[in-house]
Amino acid sequence: MSSRQPQEQAGIAVDPEVVTSVRNQLGDNVDDAAVAAYVAEAVRERLTRDRHRMALLMAKAARADEDRVGRMMASVERQAQ
Repeated sequence: MSSRQPQEQAGIAVDPEVVTSVRNQLGDNVDDAAVAAYVAEAVRERLTRDRHRMALLMAKAARADEDRVGRMMASVERQAQ
């Protein structure tokens, strides 16, 4: 799609440049379902990391064991890289 309008992939509005990039990564003969699955999985992973990070920040704000929270946050940061 040459338009700059977002495309719908797995119920999520996705920039056409992202769709093109995903298609290039997956190969020439990839179908729309494969692109949608790839984008949906990436979004699920991101949301999981964000929820985990938010839970850790809330625990820290509630004065939880700061050493434990620090170790958990470091673990999340390593996983995000």
